[in-house]
Amino acid sequence: MFTERFRSHHDAETHLSRMLGISPHSREGILSQEEAFQNLENIKPDKTFGSCIYLHVPYCDKICTFCNMNRKTGLSEEVEAYADFLIREIKRYSRVPYIKENLYKAVYLGGGTPTILKKDDMARVISTLKKELFLSQGCEITVESTLHNLSEEKVKILHDSGVNRLSIGVQTFSDNGRKVLGRTGNTRFCEDKLKNIREIFPGTLGIDIIYSYPGQTSRELAEDVKKIIELNLDSISFYSLIIHKGSLLEEKITKGEVLFNRTEE
Repeated sequence: MFTERFRSHHDAETHLSRMLGISPHSREGILSQEEAFQNLENIKPDKTFGSCIYLHVPYCDKICTFCNMNRKTGLSEEVEAYADFLIREIKRYSRVPYIKENLYKAVYLGGGTPTILKKDDMARVISTLKKELFLSQGCEITVESTLHNLSEEKVKILHDSGVNRLSIGVQTFSDNGRKVLGRTGNTRFCEDKLKNIREIFPGTLGIDIIYSYPGQTSRELAEDVKKIIELNLDSISFYSLIIHKGSLLEEKITKGEVLFNRTEE
């Protein structure tokens, strides 16, 4: 289906730089954003397979210990202003013919935690996307979230706005593991929340699970798998923990405050 697959954002950056005539590794000869937009006018959109839109929301109400992503804790006013910024940028980019005429089969709101936005702001952002850009019929619209950011009302508004896939960072159901990873809520909270979302959200429901975190036992991993099966979710992504430079967990390990002492219990 694909003639070329990008394995990372670095590959995508290089490809996009070639399209726009920009050197990705040198500041010399860098085009202004407006000049880059003008270059896009000479590129014809390929509607054969469709494109994907990614919107980044760099805010969380709590920073996980393992995370080093582009994110920060944000005040309510700052987050609301960011929603207005996203809407302005969507309208601005949609003036470019290459972007306006393209066909989009997937929209992804990542972060950070996109659902830190107020429910009405989430609806405004998605509504603007649907109005300004050409989304295909059945376009997959995904929103990343944590469980504690998803009230029942917010889930319903997301669905009514056209969101048909939720990607939720559960990471683990273990009380101990959630404490190590800096997650909110305990085992019971996670189970009850996911059951409730499953009942009111008819779209695709997927979660992320992290394994090999400090102190994790084989029994805890088995319990995570058991709960996943019981909850009847649509998709699960398993990730081995990566100690990212700059994360709180990396700092604690460096200081000797956290040790990898996984057992086989």
